[in-house]
This record gives sequence, C-alpha cells and structure tokens, in this order.
Amino acid sequence: MDVRRELNRRITNSLEYPEVTRVKVILDEEENLKRNLSEEQFEAVQDVISLIQDEGRKYGVEITIAMHSLKKENTGIDSANLQQMDWLVFSCM
Repeated sequence: MDVRRELNRRITNSLEYPEVTRVKVILDEEENLKRNLSEEQFEAVQDVISLIQDEGRKYGVEITIAMHSLKKENTGIDSANLQQMDWLVFSCM
C-alpha cells in the first residue's frame, strides 16, 4: 500500500477514523535509511513520517518507528518531533 497516497486520499475526502480501516506503519531500524537511500528517497520517507505525525491519527494512520540511535545526524528526525512521539525502549541485556 502506498501510505502517502492513502493518507492523502483520506484527507482529501475527509475520511476520518472510525469511518476507515486503521493503518499501522512499522518502520524498523529507521537510522539505517539515511545510509541506504538516496537523498531524494530519504526526504520522501521523512515527508511521509511528518505527514503521519501531523494528520495520521485523525485519519486512522499510525506509525511506529524503531531505531537504535536518537541522533539527528543518524535519523534525520528533528528532536522537536521526537519529543512528540511515544517511545518504547528495549535495552540489551
């Protein structure tokens, strides 16, 4: 599923949750994206994350991001955005 297209469709048509099925996006090892994608691809991913963060909940789209580092230079995510997210932290034992 193209998450950006689906979320834009829901926004355009005012299809709010619970009228629509909930979508859950899980992005594992987010800090590796910057190393493995072109700058253009990475920016597109960041745009989708921002869109979901800003509008997703209202339209039934949620995101879970898993990462090993919170450093902006590794993740591309601004610390102001990080403060607005829920976090689950799993440490090595």
